[in-house]
Amino acid sequence: MHRLINSSALLFPFHDIRYQLFVTTLEENTALIRMCDTSQWRSVVGLTLNLKQSIKLETGGFVKVDELTAKKAFRHFMNVLNRRIYKAAFRHQGKQLRVIPILERSESGRWHYHVAIEPPVYMDSNEFADAAMEAWLQTPLGYGHGEI
Repeated sequence: MHRLINSSALLFPFHDIRYQLFVTTLEENTALIRMCDTSQWRSVVGLTLNLKQSIKLETGGFVKVDELTAKKAFRHFMNVLNRRIYKAAFRHQGKQLRVIPILERSESGRWHYHVAIEPPVYMDSNEFADAAMEAWLQTPLGYGHGEI
């Protein structure tokens, strides 16, 4: 009985680990692509939401905004927007907008979100984008340089 030996395994003893990492990464990328697929959405509105970079304290000082604070601000924004769009159905039936948020920090250190949101059926894209930007600017960290 002959046994075949994989010569690359002799040269690269970590071949199996690298292959497993490659497959895992490929599976994660595939899952990410599926998660970000908007092809089944009726319409997509793209927004850039800028955040204030610091919060003024009651004592007069300032605290820089970090990633956790930015995520809390976005969650608050989505709650406000969902309540504004779906009213009681948001609270009682869990109806909410489909959204893909991406938090980014620019080279200068400014936090901002790139967001894809599916507008509700009864609103056109421009009307929804205006409503979303208005809601963002009313949040404590919403900053006045958002883009549609």
